Amino acid sequence: MNDLVFIDNSFSSHFRVKFTINEPAPVATVIESLKGFEKLIKRTQPLVEKTLQDIKIIRTEVYIDEIIEGSLIYDFVVKHVISEENIEKAKKLGHDIVGDKPVVKTVVSMGVGALIYAATTGYIDSTNVEQTRPPEIEAYNSVILNAAGDVNISSEDISEFIDKASHDKAVTRDVVSATSPIKLDDKVELVMEDFPLLTVSHSVLKELPENTDHLTPTQRAESYPDIDVYIYASDQDKGNNGWAGIVPDLFEKRVKFKLADSVSPISLHGRKKVKADIVVHQSFNRTTLEYDVDYVAIEAVN
Repeated sequence: MNDLVFIDNSFSSHFRVKFTINEPAPVATVIESLKGFEKLIKRTQPLVEKTLQDIKIIRTEVYIDEIIEGSLIYDFVVKHVISEENIEKAKKLGHDIVGDKPVVKTVVSMGVGALIYAATTGYIDSTNVEQTRPPEIEAYNSVILNAAGDVNISSEDISEFIDKASHDKAVTRDVVSATSPIKLDDKVELVMEDFPLLTVSHSVLKELPENTDHLTPTQRAESYPDIDVYIYASDQDKGNNGWAGIVPDLFEKRVKFKLADSVSPISLHGRKKVKADIVVHQSFNRTTLEYDVDYVAIEAVN
């Protein structure tokens, strides 16, 4: 069935996975796993955009539809919100390209599988001096590449997606959280119920680290070039105080801004929206296990 069914300016699809365990799972483990999957699913957004011929998705929302005990099964609803001007183009794609195939559902499954592969290989490469990967992991990579071709994503695009994720410790943390139920059974597999070929075997999952404490820096800074910045407060005389606003593509909560020495406060004062090169400075919150934004440094205005 076609999964591009629109309500207002969004469309939704399901993403269903199963851990092959027969014992009840502790609530804390399930919560950790669900939070990890939410982050992984959101990370697949660029691949969904590629499938939709680069139609921009404003945001991805993840809901849980059902959790089934026995073999632990999660049934997620993934909602993609797009801009009003892209709705007609996306509907046409749904009719002409997607047809009756659940393409978006497949892309999300493939993307999550690719992130698990990326985290596993990234961890192996960073801890193994000889950088040897078990053959089953390389075989899994071939499955992902073949799956990408089925949804019109080039091998170059999926390889770039994997390579970038393999160097991102945050991806490894999210994968370890999502797959935490594997610790409950020494033979558990992760079954991608919408795309069984992408099922992750225990021999792959066991290569992940036991925990991610050593992968969690207290502070981090991430650069974003040429991004929309909305300024809500400014000071024409100072660059480090009195500045605040939002970066809607990253977060909608108002945060503190600081201007680099090369950015003149007086020339930026009074402007409400700019394209800028920024660096987001964050601190890890041990209570929520999330990064909180300390401030956004505006490095250049384009």
